[in-house]
Amino acid sequence: MDELQKKLIYWTRELNRGILELIVLALIKTESMHGAEISKRMHTISDGKIELKPGTIYPLLKRLEVDGWIKSETFHPEGERGPERHIYFLTSSGDKLFQEMLVHFTESISSLLSFMDEEFGLLKRLQTMIKEINKDQ
Repeated sequence: MDELQKKLIYWTRELNRGILELIVLALIKTESMHGAEISKRMHTISDGKIELKPGTIYPLLKRLEVDGWIKSETFHPEGERGPERHIYFLTSSGDKLFQEMLVHFTESISSLLSFMDEEFGLLKRLQTMIKEINKDQ
């Protein structure tokens, strides 16, 4: 693996990590749920493009809980066998964090798209690509 590939993998991982935190907070804000539900919802919303494995979602949830942004309650589903589940809730500080993250994310994306469009004609290229894709279908 060359340096370019290493850098792209690192950059993508860091970018996804921040976005993933924002999405998880948004999902928990919408409805309290356990980790498997969060993974399933993410998979559904992304049309199968995002698959959160247990090794990703549970450390993320633990980190958010340790930092005080979310909290959990343990329960054992009635009539079901298996381990207890942790249902995650947004704390009031987590709700404030989510609101701030959403504002910063929206502003950052807007600024980035404006810059990319001014410097590289990004939006025109995207429109052309979409037209070509639609024409081919």
